[in-house]
Amino acid sequence: MKGKVTSKKLVEWLNEKFKEYEINEYIVTEVVSTRFSSEQIQGGACRLYIRFNLKDVSKRNVLLNPTFYCYYSMKELQWYINNGYELSLKLKGSYLTNLELDLKKI
Repeated sequence: MKGKVTSKKLVEWLNEKFKEYEINEYIVTEVVSTRFSSEQIQGGACRLYIRFNLKDVSKRNVLLNPTFYCYYSMKELQWYINNGYELSLKLKGSYLTNLELDLKKI
């Protein structure tokens, strides 16, 4: 991702990753910043959550809470990307809700 990290750019990047991983039934719809306190963040709360939904809204969504998380804020993501890291989407299990937006060193 080049330039400033924004919610819109993250949604576009994540949707491209969904295509690469052949997650064809779903689309990322929004990236939301949480407003947890620093104590909650230190306790393991996420800074961003990513919501996704079925592309075909006429189908019944079997996922109760179609979201996954990122433990970095937008500002932190920007800093890491400016300093030699790139975004990474990890699937930590077999369910889509086990996705995690992370960073890796280039």
